[in-house]
Amino acid sequence: MLNVIYDATLITNYYHKDAARSGIFVVAYNILTELKKRNDVQLALYIDPEKSGEAIRVKKMLFPDLEYFFDYSKNKILVAINLWLWKTHSKLFSHLWLRKPFALGIVFTQSLLRLIIRNKYKVDLLKNADAYLSPAFKVPDLIRSKTNAKTYILLHDTIPFKFAEFNNLHWGDYLRAIFNTSKSGDFFFANSECSKKDFEEIFPLVTDESCMVTPLAVSESFRPIVNEREKERVRIKYKIPQDKRYVFSLCTVEPRKNLIRSVRSFIVFVKKHNIEDLIWVMGGGHW
Repeated sequence: MLNVIYDATLITNYYHKDAARSGIFVVAYNILTELKKRNDVQLALYIDPEKSGEAIRVKKMLFPDLEYFFDYSKNKILVAINLWLWKTHSKLFSHLWLRKPFALGIVFTQSLLRLIIRNKYKVDLLKNADAYLSPAFKVPDLIRSKTNAKTYILLHDTIPFKFAEFNNLHWGDYLRAIFNTSKSGDFFFANSECSKKDFEEIFPLVTDESCMVTPLAVSESFRPIVNEREKERVRIKYKIPQDKRYVFSLCTVEPRKNLIRSVRSFIVFVKKHNIEDLIWVMGGGHW
């Protein structure tokens, strides 16, 4: 039996009805659900104090049968204060000086929660852990200092470093945290050969020996549909002509996705080859 502590911080995005539920959240959620099915893996979930409010809901309603590194429900008052501070900070985000006191309150309550966790976490989970797996973030300092478990981190892309115009993305902060806290002996997974090469250029700990490429897969629910009535229903719902073939693009419609170039290339392609029965269908929201 392999004892794995899994960083489920991203799983809390389950309760957000926005772009927070796209991309890397889906990866993190699916990895967890697949690991949960295995009989040879014993799972325990770690959720960062930043997401303490949603963590209680995850434990109560989403994965109630799993072990948790720390039970935030035992500090409901502090968690509720932190959640209120976050909501108020979000409402006042456009007012720099009004939001600052609430930002300080968030930092204070989260620091207090980290202090409580340091003294009240489940010791046996760390003592018996064989591996710590993070689908996106750095390994927490507490886990670094209290266990000899092998650590594994998924690496997704280096966009904030490769393209200066996106260097203000929060994703850049998460990557810097990984770069600054990782150690020799950590193991990494990259989701493509291209990403692996990008990380090798900027992060010395990523090498052929310490990193494996694991392309993202799809669920079995993604399969060819043979029911013609179902196909017709979907085409009608999304106003796709019945007599046309189509290319379907699904992503956020922001500049870094390079959709303008893709659409222009599609137009050039169909004109060059005199294709009249092929259209472009675009799906996805803005970030």
